[in-house]
Amino acid sequence: MVDMNYKYIEYVKKKFGDKIRRARVANVLQDVSISRYYDVILLNGVAQYFNDQDFQDVLKKAKFKLKKGGKIWLKEQLSCVQGSKCQTVYN
Repeated sequence: MVDMNYKYIEYVKKKFGDKIRRARVANVLQDVSISRYYDVILLNGVAQYFNDQDFQDVLKKAKFKLKKGGKIWLKEQLSCVQGSKCQTVYN
């Protein structure tokens, strides 16, 4: 697990204990020392902080860190217009 916020890492360690094998604070988009490749990369609530071009760069960098057959999961909070149908979609 890699996150830019040490408080989140500490929270997850307390909550999940031994299930978290490795955790560290880092910016995976800038820290070239992160040489691992991943089966799954979860981008949770980050798209809103980037313009379209920068987010495309984020996705390209995340894709580069995937193992063959790996997946990128996006989870975003979407605002719904009153009267429309809203649903959570995982892909």
